[in-house]
Amino acid sequence: MVVKNRKASGSSSGDAPPASTAAPQGLEGLYQRIEPHLEAIMPYIRAAVPIIESCVKTLDGIYTQYIKPHWHDGLGDFCFALLLLFFGGQFALTILAWGAFQQAGGGMIKRAWKELKVEYVDSMKKLQEDPEAKAIFDKNNDGEVSIGEVATTMSSVIGAKTPEEKQKARRMAGATMRCVDPNRLLDAVTGFWAGMVAVIAALRSQLAACVSVGASIGQKGAEYAKVYLEKPLYEKFPDYKDWVDAGLRAGCSLIGILVSLFMARIVTAFNCAIKGAQRLAEMAVKALHDAGYLPNVKDRGSRVQTIAMALTAFGLWYQFSTGFSCPTLMKIVLFPLLISENILTLIAAL
Repeated sequence: MVVKNRKASGSSSGDAPPASTAAPQGLEGLYQRIEPHLEAIMPYIRAAVPIIESCVKTLDGIYTQYIKPHWHDGLGDFCFALLLLFFGGQFALTILAWGAFQQAGGGMIKRAWKELKVEYVDSMKKLQEDPEAKAIFDKNNDGEVSIGEVATTMSSVIGAKTPEEKQKARRMAGATMRCVDPNRLLDAVTGFWAGMVAVIAALRSQLAACVSVGASIGQKGAEYAKVYLEKPLYEKFPDYKDWVDAGLRAGCSLIGILVSLFMARIVTAFNCAIKGAQRLAEMAVKALHDAGYLPNVKDRGSRVQTIAMALTAFGLWYQFSTGFSCPTLMKIVLFPLLISENILTLIAAL
């Protein structure tokens, strides 16, 4: 009996898809899925990199020329005290996040930032000294490799398809890996992550406390509201009695949460005004004493407390009268803090 050679069942069967149409697996599949999105945003990133680099250089020049020569710790404390006294309620979450940063995550983030700066300086120095890396990244042939040139070059090889582009990407990856210390980078990222988690936890605990207290107040308010509103609402909506009860509970709970959040802002404003007034009063009494206007005062503490009480009352009056808002000119000056407050509000609400 002659046995004929049979073709592999996979070659004649129509059940298995061709290798080219099979679903991509692993990191390669992930990259293939996100590649179209990367290619779509890369033109915007390439256009934004030189603009960001120029803005950073401009801001650094302004700080170095105009702010740094006149800046000292006393001036920083004075500005922070004014911020607490007059705008504590406006930037409640930012001040809360700063307190959490100082207490929980500040040390870790500061160490991480210091390590990142050291790593950045060392990496850029190694890039300058590496002939291959310098030839790849120095686009304008000025002998210096800038962070903008590195970002632009890296973005240009994303989505490499031709063999030449892939070879360039591999050379670039090798040159970059030679100039970066992964252990230091990992320590810095870990420190940043731990510090940010501590700040976010403090924000969410504050919001959770307000929601819990507000919901409890709302439930009690719903019980009182039923005494006066339940009967007329039942008569008006006889077929929706369950929805009337649910609506009363939900509405009163929402009102309670909003009232709790507003009261938390008031408490924060009061606390910040006290702290800011205390700092300003101490600075004022010290400045008067050093200037010779209070040479014979033995009890400087009583003068400090008197001035602090007056400043606290004035600061609270100002915050309430403006509705916890800033004047238009101050919004321009405090624009970064306004952005921070909105971002932190979004993070706390998520």
